[in-house]
Amino acid sequence: MKIFNRIVLNHNINHREKKMALISGYYGMDNTGDDCLLAVASWGTRTFIKPHKLLASAVKVPSIVNCKLATPILRYKQFLPGQHRLTECITALGVKTIVFGGGSIFHTARDIKHKMELLKLSGRGPHYAIGVSLGPFRDKASEVCCEELLKRLSFVGLRDQESVDIAQSMSKNIYYKKTFDLAPLLPRSCNTAIEPFLQSSRERKGIGIALCDYERYTGGDRANEMARRKVIINVIKKISKEIMDEVVFIDFNGHRYFGDASIHRDIEQEISHDVKVRHIPYLADPLQTLKEIGNLRLLLAMRLHGAVFGFITNTPTMMITYHPKCRGWASQIGLAERYMIDSTALDVDYLRDLILEISDGHYNYPRLSYPEAEKLSMLNFSFA
Repeated sequence: MKIFNRIVLNHNINHREKKMALISGYYGMDNTGDDCLLAVASWGTRTFIKPHKLLASAVKVPSIVNCKLATPILRYKQFLPGQHRLTECITALGVKTIVFGGGSIFHTARDIKHKMELLKLSGRGPHYAIGVSLGPFRDKASEVCCEELLKRLSFVGLRDQESVDIAQSMSKNIYYKKTFDLAPLLPRSCNTAIEPFLQSSRERKGIGIALCDYERYTGGDRANEMARRKVIINVIKKISKEIMDEVVFIDFNGHRYFGDASIHRDIEQEISHDVKVRHIPYLADPLQTLKEIGNLRLLLAMRLHGAVFGFITNTPTMMITYHPKCRGWASQIGLAERYMIDSTALDVDYLRDLILEISDGHYNYPRLSYPEAEKLSMLNFSFA
């Protein structure tokens, strides 16, 4: 403890006077959605907060050309239990501002308490949360912790209506605003125009599929995962005789255990004799994934940011919904109900007919336009 206190004191003296910022979230774990959020959070923090130095709670950052990302503070290997959390705490001592940057990051008491510690150890702020969701909370204690944390923030940008409803039920001392997911700002944050990612219908080829397993990580019924595999396999076999497109599997999560490669490989093995298959592994540059999706004729996405990338690139997209955040996103963009498909109630014939209909050029695009989504995303930085 004496050694830790000495480190704390030295860190405090040497760095607190500098205007440093720390972006905190789920980063550096080979997840395209999180890579996208970090890129936008880095750009927004540099643009509107203008820190002397920008750090991120990550072991690595994505490889994106023309995007000046935050510097990762964590090591790949932990030599001590809780080393990453300790590193974050020591880093927080030299930081003036903490930005909780995007996604579903407020739901578990233990994790929220750690975020509270970071706020206590850091400077006076201001501190922000941008493009975040609240809940679903693991328990009442998690909700109480979340309320206490939010009261310490100068601004909370909530990306969906459900989170706004939760905030409204909490303390009046929370300054929040309904905003939007950060992802539509990805091209802007990388100094890239949107046009190269948009293809005409005639130039598009391929049926994109971005799936993930869910129940095995949440204590749910794994029979649902097997049922989804079976339905997707049967759908592809049925449409193989009617369309010439290749099937393109896209891994949004490249983690060796939590990733998407396993479910995509399982399906690929069953359909490879019926259709041409291409499998795109996790790509460290989310702009490359965005371009791949922009080339597709249509997309079936269970991964939330797969659906978000489909929206950004104006790709006809169907969502397999497994979490409230999926329907929250779909409602925000005005996606037709018929394109929102419950992950526990997939029907072979319904999906087959929908895919053939979209392949034939019949799709009701979301009511919200991409430029409108950009403006809503920018509300996350309206504190500036």
